[in-house]
Amino acid sequence: MDPASEVIAGATAAESRHLISGSGITSPEQSIALEVDAVASPSLRDPRVNAEVLVIHPPTFSANSCLVVAEPDRHAGVDALLTTWFGADDVLIAPLIARGDVTDSPQSLLESRPGRMISVVAGAGSLMMLLAAWMVRRSDFALYRLLGAEVGALTAGLCLEATVLVVAPQLATSAFTFCAFPQMHSGAGLESALLAVGQLLASDLVAVPLGIALLFIKNPFSLVREGT
Repeated sequence: MDPASEVIAGATAAESRHLISGSGITSPEQSIALEVDAVASPSLRDPRVNAEVLVIHPPTFSANSCLVVAEPDRHAGVDALLTTWFGADDVLIAPLIARGDVTDSPQSLLESRPGRMISVVAGAGSLMMLLAAWMVRRSDFALYRLLGAEVGALTAGLCLEATVLVVAPQLATSAFTFCAFPQMHSGAGLESALLAVGQLLASDLVAVPLGIALLFIKNPFSLVREGT
């Protein structure tokens, strides 16, 4: 074992094995004799540590960051010590929340966010606007069919019109929002942005078959009767 390593006995392990600083024990994994350097105080945060004997080795590499968890009644002193060592700008102090204390998961918060309805309302509004614009042109569509225009050509025109009037502005707005807010570039923010864009495009896809149905609402020969 590295001479610089230290052997720390947990409180329960020390009590059950009658260990004190300087006691000798044998490592079952390595079959070597170890000498206890210190007995740790009982840990309320992680009771498993109390029943263990830990061999602490000196670091062999540099770390970019580390997590320090302090006992509830000692966090003030630990916080002050870390701030003194590393500087206030390099230390982030936050409370430790136990898993059982978390009532809302990130996924549930994402699904219940108020803003999730914005894309739905925007998509429905765009759909209604597009259908209203096509509805008032039913006679135009009937006239095109009377003049020999094929349904495929009219459908292509509807798709082009929907792309220019609705899809392109929606994608441009989404791209601008994505670039303006860096928090949307990963994690839940990225998932939320992709979900919103998907909802908008889904409403656009619904508009196309409804627009094709409008092509057949009015009989082209009714225009002849109306003209006479």
